Amino acid sequence: MNCVLLGDRHHGLSEGMRGLLETTFSAVFMVADAVSLIEGAARLQPELVVVDLALAGGDLPTLVGTLRKEAPSAKVLLLSAHDEGAVALAALAAGADGFVLKRLIAGELLTAVDALLAGDRYVSAGWLFDSNEGAMEMYFTDDSLFPELMTPTIITAAPYGPEWLPGDVEDLPLSFEQQVQAAVDCYNAGATMLHFHVRDPKTGEGSSNFDHYNELLGMVRKAVPKMIIQVGGSISFAPHTEGAKAKWLDYDTRHMLTELDPKPDCVTVTTGTTLWDITQAFVPGDADGTHLDDPKVAAAWSGMVVDSLPSFYVEHLKRLRKNNIQPYFVPAHVHQLEIIERLIRSGVYMGPLNLALCGYGGGTMGRNPFDWMEMLRRVPHGASSVTFWSSMRGNIAIQTLATILGVNVRVGNEDNIWDINKKRWSTVKQVEWAVKQSEQFGRKVATAEEAREIMKIGVWYDSADETLFNLGLPPNRKEGHKGFLAYETDGRLPRATGVATRPTSIL
Repeated sequence: MNCVLLGDRHHGLSEGMRGLLETTFSAVFMVADAVSLIEGAARLQPELVVVDLALAGGDLPTLVGTLRKEAPSAKVLLLSAHDEGAVALAALAAGADGFVLKRLIAGELLTAVDALLAGDRYVSAGWLFDSNEGAMEMYFTDDSLFPELMTPTIITAAPYGPEWLPGDVEDLPLSFEQQVQAAVDCYNAGATMLHFHVRDPKTGEGSSNFDHYNELLGMVRKAVPKMIIQVGGSISFAPHTEGAKAKWLDYDTRHMLTELDPKPDCVTVTTGTTLWDITQAFVPGDADGTHLDDPKVAAAWSGMVVDSLPSFYVEHLKRLRKNNIQPYFVPAHVHQLEIIERLIRSGVYMGPLNLALCGYGGGTMGRNPFDWMEMLRRVPHGASSVTFWSSMRGNIAIQTLATILGVNVRVGNEDNIWDINKKRWSTVKQVEWAVKQSEQFGRKVATAEEAREIMKIGVWYDSADETLFNLGLPPNRKEGHKGFLAYETDGRLPRATGVATRPTSIL
């Protein structure tokens, strides 16, 4: 139907917009609340939905996602009285096709509509994106710490503890049935993402057998079909003799993770070789009752190096895209964040940005909160999701920090086995704690559907330009341009252009 659905609480403004839109559409329908908007979209199947952000009630991704579900062919144009670039970024990140400032409606509304109907996206010409103003980085406004304005908390469960051996941890799942049940129990407790490793059901030790990976993946996917499965890309295993070493497998073996069947939703990807000594930040008592309490075994772990050169991660990213598996980046420090941005600018990676900031000490960040804040500040503002990863009882403080900063949480025996009272703490109990903490703070816990929407699982972009824009990063420098980089257009985004993807020019 050649009609437009208009949602705004201000009747006078709606009438004015209707007059403009009737020059293009055969019918204009007006509603003043979110419920009527969704019902109207489902009934009318409009060509265009124009809606004031205020109708979202602070949950923009849910409103836009529901509109997409009820009227999948409709273009969605969002309006706002707020001029901040962060508002425009939030609108586009939520999945809208365009964004117009209310003060510019008279001059821009029809231009925006024409752009959307032509298949373009549109952002008000009144919005400039200047990298000198810090808009490219994670930005906190006066109301950013209000829990009701944060995205729901995505809780990742890591119940498979690849560093532990049978007998180290009471809730360590060994058989396939136990490993599946661990996923089910974590999901039922409130976790919506599963950090996935595999144990050989005969020995209970870490498996590098990809038949095991495929079999267990299928079993877990069947048991918890909505849960996001994040495969750990390290495939690292616990050394249990003094002569053994903690090591990552070779590149060809790790590339096989891109060919798992059934496919996981994402695979963790490192960008840069780094010392990753998880024992260095341990305090006395952290390894009590485990094989890591043996100084010789701990010494073997001290040499743990993440081997990740460009020859690995560039090829790995290409294979993940080919198989429609999203990367989940795991930078250990700010310079690896810089590598990720260079991969985006060169077109090696083109998609939403989901990442974990890793602080285990020993080559990665430690527990200094200033480092965590600086690392978070350097994350692109349009990143889909950020999760904090840390270890042992320090993880309790780090996950509390994550909750109140509006980012996401990871808990489980892979990271920590102790509660605040130095008592053993199972993965499920940790998940329950994370749920309770988020809810007591006043922040909703994400459902699996919401988590998928927030992370943009299955979404890809077609160019470096499109990726940079969606991630809130300044554009690539055009030849001859001097000074700071900014988006300065008539609102109509340029068509995607070809981008070189050779890594050697930037790394």
